[in-house]
Formats: sequence, C-alpha cells, structure tokens
Amino acid sequence: MTIRDQNNNSAKKSLSQIEVQSTRMDCKVASHFVHTVMTTKALNTANASQEVFFEVDLPKTAFITSFSIEIEGRIYVSEVKEKEQARQQYESAVSSGQTAGLVKQVQVNGKALEC
Repeated sequence: MTIRDQNNNSAKKSLSQIEVQSTRMDCKVASHFVHTVMTTKALNTANASQEVFFEVDLPKTAFITSFSIEIEGRIYVSEVKEKEQARQQYESAVSSGQTAGLVKQVQVNGKALEC
C-alpha cells in the first residue's frame, strides 16, 4: 500500500501531518473465493482537512465490493455510481469541505485501485 497526497508525493515526503497508526488485513477463504477486509487507521494532526490517496495493488481477478470511511466515530458507506458522476460528486464535496471518498481503477501492469 502506498499513501500519496494530491500532488502524487509519497506520504514520507509531504504528509508529515498524516500519521498512519495501523494497517490490518483480515482474510476469509470460502470455496474458491477470498474475502479480504483492509483497515487503515490514520491520524491527521494538521489544523485543516487534507486529501490523502491510498493505492492498493490487486490481482487481475480481484474487485472491490464495498468501501467505507470512519471519521470520529461516524461511518460513511460508499455508493456505486457512474464514473464521471462519482468524480464530479467527489470534487464538489471536497471543494465545499465535506468528507468524501472515491474508489477508482487505474490500469498499470494488471490492476491497481486508488481509494
């Protein structure tokens, strides 16, 4: 997993005020399927909101079925939307200071997803 800021700089270079406290992977195998839950706990010590990107490499046959963000005890659950509509809604929310998340697929040597 790589964590980057909006300028594509790695967390170590630019996000000194974002502290990754833990990352956990829980996997359950049933029949021919693996259900994996990835949980990352991060702390923003800045006085302002920050935009953070997580990049996760997945096997070609893997896919994301759900995405959620928990902030100060409140859970925000994702909705599947058309790509352009989702991007516009995300950008609108971020520009107005709201909490937002966006999952998108980036094709590079297989499949990598950016959350």
